[in-house]
Amino acid sequence: MTARTVACTIERRLLVNYRIEPALVARLLPRPFRPQLGVYVPRRDTNSRITAAAGGTVFPGSYRLARFEVDEPGGQVRINVTSRDGQVKLAVTAAPAGALTSELFETLDDAVDFFRRGALGFSPSAHASCLDCVRLQSASWAAQPMRAEIRSGLFDDTALFPPGTCSLDCALVMRNLPARWATGHPLTSAQTPGDGQARR
Repeated sequence: MTARTVACTIERRLLVNYRIEPALVARLLPRPFRPQLGVYVPRRDTNSRITAAAGGTVFPGSYRLARFEVDEPGGQVRINVTSRDGQVKLAVTAAPAGALTSELFETLDDAVDFFRRGALGFSPSAHASCLDCVRLQSASWAAQPMRAEIRSGLFDDTALFPPGTCSLDCALVMRNLPARWATGHPLTSAQTPGDGQARR
C-alpha cells in the first residue's frame, strides 16, 4: 500500500486499561509481538459503511461493521458496541475522576506518556498473513482521568482469562484531539492470533 496520511479531529478517545497476566496476553498475540513491546489491535469496528469498504484500500486496516451507541450526559461517557458478526459486545460507562487511581501508572503524565510512545499500531489486514501499520500523530495528548465500569465479551471471558488474572485498572479520555493517521510498513510474516507462539 502506498504511504499516506489522513488528518482528522478525534472527538473522543476513551482509553480503558486492564491489568492482565502477561502469559495470557502473549497467547493472543501474533509474531513478533509480546506484552509491552508493540501495540496490536486485534480488530477494528466501525458504524460507517464507507469506512468498512475503504479499509485496506484507501487507508490500512480491515474494519468490521458494528452498532455504536454513544451518550455523554453531564461529562460522562457511555458507549455500547455490538458487532454485526456477534464477536464484540462492549458496554462502558465512565465518569470524570478527581485524580488517576492506577496500579500501572504512578501519575497521569506517566499514563499519557505510555500511550504517546505506543502510537504505532498494527492490526490484521484485509490480506492474509499481513498486519497493517498505522501511526497516530498529534501535537496534543491532554487526557482526563475517569472512573469506569465495563462489561466486555473479551475481558469477561473466563475461558481466556481465569478469575484473578484480568482486572480493570484505570481509564482516560482525550477530547477534540487533532490527529494525523500515517501509514507505515506492514508486517508480512505474522502468524494468526491465538496460536500460542508469541515470541520474545
